[in-house]
Amino acid sequence: MGEETGMTNQITEADRAALGGLARDRMLVIDVGTFTGASAKAMLLAMPEAGRLITIDLFQEPTAMIESGFGPPEVWSGSRMFKVAQARLASFGERATIICGRSPGVAALLASEIADLVFIDAAHDYDSVVADIQAWSRVVRPGGLIAGHDFDKPALGMAEEQVRGTMHLEIDSKTNVHTGVAAAVVGCFRKINLAENESTIWWAPKEWLKTA
Repeated sequence: MGEETGMTNQITEADRAALGGLARDRMLVIDVGTFTGASAKAMLLAMPEAGRLITIDLFQEPTAMIESGFGPPEVWSGSRMFKVAQARLASFGERATIICGRSPGVAALLASEIADLVFIDAAHDYDSVVADIQAWSRVVRPGGLIAGHDFDKPALGMAEEQVRGTMHLEIDSKTNVHTGVAAAVVGCFRKINLAENESTIWWAPKEWLKTA
């Protein structure tokens, strides 16, 4: 099965550039939320030849995307997304490992302080993003990075009441802003970095966590 494009990408060229910069020289990267493997591929292409990436997903239908009009259910079936991810990452051989499982549960099975970079792009509601940051921060080594996708910069200018009223959702359908992601990230870290231009990638050293 050849690599698919269009709706199965869900990252921009600016995102790819940001991911490549974050993954460069990293020997172990964990990608939380495989989707169709586009982010994983962008990071693997930038990593050293001996670098390895583990990517995790439940491969369930993304209901919020279907309800938002991104395509019919058959486009987003879990089995189809898994097959696209497999095809996209096949050329990397044993350097890429796909795990089907629930994010916090998989994190609990891994050793502490082993990953150079954890990239979080799974469920986008506030509680899920906080849970992922808390679960995976233990796996990141000292000096390593925690990063993620869909920190929409317009969220920083939104009224607090609007953010609080929509952050339980995957996305605010009225503004097309992932308020849950922004609220969770700002709440978990003392400060963060945001990618430039239209990219929605965010990242921070593990030591910037408020609990660190």
